[in-house]
Amino acid sequence: MIYIRILNQSWNGNWFSISYRIFFFTFIRQEFVLLHAIEKKTDKIPRKEKDCALERMNKYQLLN
Repeated sequence: MIYIRILNQSWNGNWFSISYRIFFFTFIRQEFVLLHAIEKKTDKIPRKEKDCALERMNKYQLLN
């Protein structure tokens, strides 16, 4: 997965038999910042979803 390298981590989970992918990264003082979540329909992550998470990570880092 590309986002393991770009955003540090992604996490997959199930909620009432629906699979989700949650993008997050760790920040100073080991804070976990949740960036974006999508319903996992395929193994491939759409580029716009990756871009959204990356943009949010960059904004968070600029403001903190």
